[in-house]
Amino acid sequence: MYRLAYISLFLICKLGVAQQPVSIHLTEKDGLPDKEFYGVDEDSKGFIWLAGNSGLSRYDGTDFKTYSHPEKRGISVFELNIDLNDRVWCVNISGQVFYVEDEKMHLFADLQKDLNGLLPDMKIINNDLILTTYRTTHIFN
Repeated sequence: MYRLAYISLFLICKLGVAQQPVSIHLTEKDGLPDKEFYGVDEDSKGFIWLAGNSGLSRYDGTDFKTYSHPEKRGISVFELNIDLNDRVWCVNISGQVFYVEDEKMHLFADLQKDLNGLLPDMKIINNDLILTTYRTTHIFN
């Protein structure tokens, strides 16, 4: 009987000191570039990457930085992925595939004719970039 009481008391004490998750609330006042995001990921350096309606942005814990490319059609980006070399990849609805390396956004491929307005699913497996729609699959090494 006493054992059950001690075990119950121990469990109640443990539940009473449970940890609370850390959270922060960011708004446009804090520099948040948009309210609508389609992907969020963290790289190995601790930067938070946001793919959203206003493009690709990086948050360093204090400031936001938005990346763009002169040949980019449209603003929104989707399918945020980070590869083994810490390059950040995304795609837009116009079929352009971009990556960020050395603080600069690069155009990797323009698949507008192949994708014809379809937004592909993008995955990075080892050194392969895989773009798939219900019609096509593109694999880049």
